[in-house]
Amino acid sequence: LAAEDDRDGNRPRAGQLVIRVPAEQFDRTRVSLAALGTLDSESINGYEVTNQLVDLDARLTTLRAEEAAFQSLLSQATEIGDILQIQDQLFMVRTQIEQLEAEKANLNDQATFSTISVSMYEPGVAFTPEPEPEPSTLAQAWDKATGGALDVIGGMVVVIGYAIPLAAIALVGWLIWMPFRRRRREEPTAPAAA
Repeated sequence: LAAEDDRDGNRPRAGQLVIRVPAEQFDRTRVSLAALGTLDSESINGYEVTNQLVDLDARLTTLRAEEAAFQSLLSQATEIGDILQIQDQLFMVRTQIEQLEAEKANLNDQATFSTISVSMYEPGVAFTPEPEPEPSTLAQAWDKATGGALDVIGGMVVVIGYAIPLAAIALVGWLIWMPFRRRRREEPTAPAAA
């Protein structure tokens, strides 16, 4: 039950209901609900998700092949710099795979289940839902401030996520370069011929 208005007074009782039913039972459920009272209006909307699912499957196949290639490279890598770089690429591919799998699961759920929204009211005066009150200026300011703060924190997490692997690669490079630099300083220079 999404909402209920059970007031004493002149207004009739009313309620709103949101139901998720298997797609194959959509018509039967819709007819059963319409039989509960007088149907004032009906609107049926839908969209085809087959093409999106096919596209997601193709992208997932490509990404899984890319992931397998990176795993093969990782098993053969011997240099720390190469290992870190491959792990970074592998992490990004894995993240994309997980995002696409979640999107595919959501589309499958939408294709499997239908959503029916019903507004019911007692006979009498037509029911018009009360509009939701506008939030106060302070509440709007608070929402904007917390939203902005969360955006900044999210941006910082992304920057740190990119900076850590780059810093690790730079550290490895620096550790490799330092012994060569010391050797060059320690090598005596040939005296100039007079």
